Amino acid sequence: MRPTHRETLFRILKRIGIDRILNLYKQVTGSITTLCLHRVADAPDLCWPPLPVRVFDELMAHVARRFEVIPLSGLSGYIPGKRPGLVLSFDDGYADFIEHAQPILRKHGLPAVHNVVVECVQSGRPIWTQRLNHLFDTVHERRICKTIQVLGVPYSLRPDPRLLIDTNLRIYKALLIKEAKVRETALRALEAQFDFPPRGERMMGWDDLRACMRDGTEIGSHTMTHSLLCTLKSPEALSYELGESRRILSEKLAVPIDTVAFPNGEYDENVVAASLAAGYRRLLTVDGTWLPARTLSLAPQVIPRILVRHTGLYENLLGVENFHNLVKQVRASARA
Repeated sequence: MRPTHRETLFRILKRIGIDRILNLYKQVTGSITTLCLHRVADAPDLCWPPLPVRVFDELMAHVARRFEVIPLSGLSGYIPGKRPGLVLSFDDGYADFIEHAQPILRKHGLPAVHNVVVECVQSGRPIWTQRLNHLFDTVHERRICKTIQVLGVPYSLRPDPRLLIDTNLRIYKALLIKEAKVRETALRALEAQFDFPPRGERMMGWDDLRACMRDGTEIGSHTMTHSLLCTLKSPEALSYELGESRRILSEKLAVPIDTVAFPNGEYDENVVAASLAAGYRRLLTVDGTWLPARTLSLAPQVIPRILVRHTGLYENLLGVENFHNLVKQVRASARA
């Protein structure tokens, strides 16, 4: 298959050394990069494709060469060295982590932290976003045409990939702002409108998490249900998502849980305060930038992360150097 124009562009940018320049800047300033990854697999997925295993392997080889990869728990005592520091973090708790990602991390000698959705660990059911994605995958595969209802709003489904991705995104945004019980009721009602059983990716269970820990992966919370924390109105709901998830993880894994990754990376002052009250000390966002080393002595730490895109190798090689966010900043400055 011929590379796309986008892939060719990033290959050229890599060849002329843009990534090396950005990496050198991090080294000079002592900045630390924290990456945010999700699924690693070769399975097809129309709406949320995983990072291919080969691309992940090559990306980790690149990271091992260019960065000093440190565990998240080692940030507070980190002293910048000859290479810029980097932390690997994964969200959600998909079983393909232990099947594909963990062996590659072991091969390259890289530590990581995996932040899990606790209700998925307990039930074995996929995260709600993945259940939604698989419905749309099946609609695409079976070329289904029908009108569905979600939260009282009609949506027309046609087996056109672009239209399906757009409709999936609109339903996702509508469900995202609902509390967990309302969202689950709506999702079950949506699944009942199809004549095929719901399916989804296998999630890691408690034994899987313990195996990850034995292999050097730290565990953090990604809340109880992957609800958007900023939308939760009651202190009880926030306490459930943050405090209950930390309590269960600590009890089941017999280790202190000091890290929480905010779903979608979104937060506000109230979410930060609730996270601290629940006992967390490392709060992970997805702000698309790096962490200045001079802030490492501050506690608690709100740690920005760079999202690893489910794209080709060369775009991700630039992405880990914060290329995409820098382009956004340049464009914003040009429009100002």
